[in-house]
Amino acid sequence: MISKIEFLESVDIRKVWSKEDKNFTPWIADPAVTAKLLDQCQIDYDGELTIRTEVALPGCKRKLDVLVESSSGDRIAIENQFNEADHDHMTRSLAYAVGLEAKAVIIVAEAHRPEFVAVANYLNSAAMAYREKGIPVFLVSIELFADPSGGSYFPRFEIVARPDEWKAAVFQGTHSSGVESEREVGIFNFHDQILDEVRQATGIFKNVKSLTGNWKAGSFGLAGVQVAYMVAKDVTTASIWFHTRSAQANKAGLQLLKDNAAEIQQLLKGHDLTWRVQETSSLDVSIEGIGWGSENANARKELLKVLSALTAVAKKYAPELRTAMTVIE
Repeated sequence: MISKIEFLESVDIRKVWSKEDKNFTPWIADPAVTAKLLDQCQIDYDGELTIRTEVALPGCKRKLDVLVESSSGDRIAIENQFNEADHDHMTRSLAYAVGLEAKAVIIVAEAHRPEFVAVANYLNSAAMAYREKGIPVFLVSIELFADPSGGSYFPRFEIVARPDEWKAAVFQGTHSSGVESEREVGIFNFHDQILDEVRQATGIFKNVKSLTGNWKAGSFGLAGVQVAYMVAKDVTTASIWFHTRSAQANKAGLQLLKDNAAEIQQLLKGHDLTWRVQETSSLDVSIEGIGWGSENANARKELLKVLSALTAVAKKYAPELRTAMTVIE
């Protein structure tokens, strides 16, 4: 017997969100929706997200619709609107992104005009040239569909414009001189080739994209604490990383692991443990022979084993870490 098959029907988004500021913006700011939007844009972020709406900027009468901040302090500015994106929303979002030192701008609308797409592509090229100081622009269209039988609505995000990280890495490698450009291309390739294996080995790093930063972190359910790895040219360091806003809480979390060092060392036989205490603290294990400039097959396997072991440690001690770090805070 063949099941009934129907096409979803396109509907006016105002049928669900009658007002832009009172309905549509709060929906965009819902943590699950924001996470879906960032994932669709392939934006990498660390840990928990703090989301605020109607964010004021000194000297401006208007407010930014949504400001997203990751646990590492990176900010993303989001403007949303009904109809076709207009000059007001684009210029305002860019001005706010600069004023709030955002790492990216996302403009969500029902449609985006060709000239705005061209502007976004130009700005994204400029952002890549400025590297860490650049502000990439993501234009996202939204459509709403309904089940013909009624009762359920299905939104869909579609990326209209975004930076091309791969092309940016290649451009820097082929049009610039020196070790720095070679390093950026090498780091991107390293992540691109190993991240799937890291996800399989650890079960985390789900939202982590390749990009060109040498530091990648995966969340396991405890805010401000992640399993991470940092790639250098000939060595990669795997870590349990404590990075809450409280240096004392970070130190307390690391100390709890240190108190159980003998048991942890059993899981990481053959590797030296380094206990690093700073503003952000970490338990580090360095693997020689694998990095953006070189790779040894045995070192690659060892790195994956170490990341898997550190993830197991982090998850095992998560309840105790939460208690120890909360008491300090």
